[in-house]
Parts: sequence; structure tokens; C-alpha cells
Amino acid sequence: MDQSLKSEAKKSLLQLLPIINLKSTSLDQLLGILEGQLRVEKNSFLKHKAELQQLFIECISEIQSKQLNEQPKQQQQPPPQQQQPQPQQKINQNNNKITKEQTQEKEQKKDTKEKENKINKNKKNKKASLNNFEFKENDLFENSDHLTKLSKPNPIIKKQFQNKKPEQEKEKEQEKEKEQEKEQEKEKEQEKEKEQEKEKEQEKEKEKIKKYQQPNEDIATQKMRQSIPGFIACLGNSCMVTENVFRNVKYVHIRKYFLKNGEWRPTKKGISFTKQQWNEFNSVIPQVQNTIKTKFK
Repeated sequence: MDQSLKSEAKKSLLQLLPIINLKSTSLDQLLGILEGQLRVEKNSFLKHKAELQQLFIECISEIQSKQLNEQPKQQQQPPPQQQQPQPQQKINQNNNKITKEQTQEKEQKKDTKEKENKINKNKKNKKASLNNFEFKENDLFENSDHLTKLSKPNPIIKKQFQNKKPEQEKEKEQEKEKEQEKEQEKEKEQEKEKEQEKEKEQEKEKEKIKKYQQPNEDIATQKMRQSIPGFIACLGNSCMVTENVFRNVKYVHIRKYFLKNGEWRPTKKGISFTKQQWNEFNSVIPQVQNTIKTKFK
């Protein structure tokens, strides 16, 4: 390893070691940090690992020796000498202490005297009130009627108190009454809206039923009507044409009369036909008419 590189590594180590926590960092990590500081290629110090390990030990010993040399200098410095008070200052301090103690004692005595005076005054007032009071045994029985009258509320006094209510309370009561009226009106409006919605739903259901209950028509003049999803209203007497055979009573199967240009195209609303398919189906209607007439006789 070059001496110039070695000296640079030593300088950087002396700066890094007191900052880094050596317990948590390994030797490989320290080598990586050195490579970054000296701007050397990665893993270039692995060849000189033994030399760098000795360098680490030397740097640590130098740092420890510096720390030991600095400690005794700090300890050898004598503490600052406290100025001893002169005799006149001591006398003044003692006098100040005595005066403070005397003032505290005087204040305590004043407080105790004031408390005692208050207690004595209260006792005297109680005694005077008891001496002036004369209790008679028959007072309760003589004035029993008067007590019963007092138990009942006097209507005149009641009216006086009611009339003396402040204006603010009256205003608050009026506001509460107005709010209650508004809430009642809102509830009535909501009930009306609900009733209207129910009526609309009933009307819609009636219209649906009317669509399915259409009057009978001649088979020749009738056109195909879409009704329930998946079904087709065709042929009079409210007969339905579906993809299933229904016992050959009222229902007619389309496949028997129509299988030439492809089958029907089912949609969400029902089954729709092209123009060609419809024309072919129209040509077959008289045959269907004959079959229905024979079965309904």
C-alpha cells in the first residue's frame, strides 16, 4: 500500500473514529466508508485488509492517549476561591435575619387575634337572638287554620307572578310555538307526498294490466304485440305465443309454422322478427286460425 494513501487514510480515520459507534459497525463497513471518503474504487482496500487493521488500532490508541492527557488538566485547575465575608458584613446579615423573624411573629399574632374576635362576635349574636325569642306551646294549635290556608296556593298572588314574567321568556315561548307549528306542517306535507306516490304506483299497475288485457281482434288484421318479457301476444282471444308447447289448447308454437329463415331473436322486452320472417308468418295465419276455431268449438 502506498504511503501517501496510508497517510490520507490515517487522517480520515482520526476524524471518523470518535464519531462512529465501533460496537455496531464491522471492519468491512469501515472499509466501505473509507473508500467513499477517499474516492477509491469499491473493494480496493480488501487486498490491504491486514495493514488497515493495524492502522485502525494505532488510530484508536492515539485518540485514547489524547483523551487521557486532556482529563488531568481539567482536574488540576483549582476551584474558584469564595470570598470570605468580612466581620461587618456578618453583623449586618445577622441583624437582617432577626428583623425578618420578628416581623413574621407579629403577623402571626395579628391573624390569631382577628380570628378570635370573629368567633366571639358570632357567639354574642347567637345568644342575643335566643334571648329575644320567646316560644309559646299553644302557638301551633291556635294558628292551625292559618297554616292550612297557607298550604293552598293563593290565586291572586299566582296571577301577579304570571304577569311579571320577563319579556325575553315570552319571546322564547313564542319562538318555540312557531317551531312546533312548522314541524307539524312539514309532517303533513310529507304524508301528502307519500299518498301521492302510492296513487301514482297504483295507476302504473293499472296501466300495465290494461296493456295485457286488450280486446279481441281478427287474426287476419292483428299485428304482433310485445307484452311480458320473453312472450309475444299474437292471435286473438289473448292467446300467447311462447317457445314452449302448451297442450295445444290456447297456445300455438311458432316453430311449427316458422322455421325457414332462421329462428326468433330474443330480447329483454320480448321476441322480435325481421320483415321477411313477419311476412312468412302472416302467410301461415289462416292455417293457425283454422286450428284455433276447431279447438274452441
